[in-house]
Amino acid sequence: MILILPPAGGDELQGVKKGIMEVADCIVVNKADGQLLPAARRTAADYSSATPFLNHPYGRKPPVLMVSSETKEGLDELWTEICQFRQFMTEEGHLQEKRKDQAHYWMWKNLQNIIAART
Repeated sequence: MILILPPAGGDELQGVKKGIMEVADCIVVNKADGQLLPAARRTAADYSSATPFLNHPYGRKPPVLMVSSETKEGLDELWTEICQFRQFMTEEGHLQEKRKDQAHYWMWKNLQNIIAART
């Protein structure tokens, strides 16, 4: 899961976001260009310094990247990270395990919906 954050969102490291940060596979600060570039750098630095203190799935600290859709900066790095993460997940067997868990969840969710529709 990629967590996309705006620069200077305010109170970035509040406990509310802690849960989502713990399941993020990659943290991306977008709009890292123009007048927002300094704020994007601060936001990225804040998240980079916070990630070592969280429990991350698969024992892997998520990278914190900055991207700009306007200048295209960081997009190649983001794509490289996505590909490397998929390779890591596949080689370690985590991808197959995750897909199995998802199929199990969706099977039960579908069954619940069928039962609810009939009652």
